[in-house]
Amino acid sequence: MTLVDGYPTILQAAGVPPLPDERPRPGRSWTDTASAADDPGRIAFAEYHAMGASSAAFLLRRGRFKLNYYLGFPPELFDLEADPEETTNLAPDPNLASVLAELQAALFAIADPEEVDRQAKTDQAALVERFGGPERAAELGTVAETPVPTNPTKAI
Repeated sequence: MTLVDGYPTILQAAGVPPLPDERPRPGRSWTDTASAADDPGRIAFAEYHAMGASSAAFLLRRGRFKLNYYLGFPPELFDLEADPEETTNLAPDPNLASVLAELQAALFAIADPEEVDRQAKTDQAALVERFGGPERAAELGTVAETPVPTNPTKAI
């Protein structure tokens, strides 16, 4: 179960069918996925847009291979079975060019990375303005981690 499954899950839970003219989307309701047989060829997808980051990051996994796609940078391809720590980028390997092309095509079928990143940056800029501008937003900050409890209890 991944993020691409969120949309069909919400529609199913609300009893709302997809719009007739809506483009096909990957993903399957979490309810349907939970009762289905394992499908190692299913896509797992994630994206990351940090405030102030130089590049959006997109991740797509299918089977043993994972694509990391950063706007403005070369793609990274990893074989998670042979290299679970993702230490060797296989994207330059001509023997895996078709795997890289297939994963990139699957990513572009889900999202247009440049358009998604543009929208994320537009939304982030609007949020900063609602906080009163960059200086005020920086003063407010956000908690980057869970704070340490002030009264920790002894584990049983």
